Amino acid sequence: MPAAALTVFGRSSVCIIRLILKLVNLGTRTGALTAAVDRFEITLSGQATHAAVPEKGRDPVVCAAHLITVLQTLVSRDTSPLDHVLLSVTQLTSGNTWNVIPEKSYLQGTVRTLSEETRKAVPEKIKLIVEGISRGLGIHAAFHWEPGPPATNNDEHWAALAAAVAEESGYRIKRLEPKLGGEDFAYYQQKIPGAFVNIGTGHSFNHHHPKFTVDEKALLPASKFFSLLAKKALEQVSLEAAPH
Repeated sequence: MPAAALTVFGRSSVCIIRLILKLVNLGTRTGALTAAVDRFEITLSGQATHAAVPEKGRDPVVCAAHLITVLQTLVSRDTSPLDHVLLSVTQLTSGNTWNVIPEKSYLQGTVRTLSEETRKAVPEKIKLIVEGISRGLGIHAAFHWEPGPPATNNDEHWAALAAAVAEESGYRIKRLEPKLGGEDFAYYQQKIPGAFVNIGTGHSFNHHHPKFTVDEKALLPASKFFSLLAKKALEQVSLEAAPH
């Protein structure tokens, strides 16, 4: 890989200010800091019938209920407790009235993982559960997996440089534990070694809350930090690229 490609954190990293730390803190770690984010969809097709005669139909709602419960065994029984896997069914829609068993149910949700090996194994495991339960209940199931961004993967060298520059810039350094939120920044790290950091932006609501706000006192120090970080990184890259 050309040495010039190692300038991954410059303008790209400026979008990663997060409300997770106090105003003067900066956090990072080597390896995964955020999770791979994947989405799944399950469409269940049964046979509609009146609620008073359920035996004349095939109930996709009951099938969906079983799936919501059994899918959690991927986390609790099929994955090491030392691994990081999260599976959440976040939407279930079915039917449009109170006295009819509907023809279809639709579920979707998300899977979060830190290990790429674990991530690759999950879709097939979900598919096996979906096929087994739906077949046993006489339901036709369609399963769709939509991969999202991978887990961030902080390079040890660049994470250390980011921490050193942050300390020089007046931040208190915090070693963070991995979080199961996701970041598009991880796509860059599939191509180029780099580092992802979190900068404290004051006390506020969670960053997905409509009342989320950033303390403007955090903006200038963060800008100076990224400016100095880019300068130091480019100096290192230039030294590595210079003829010996």
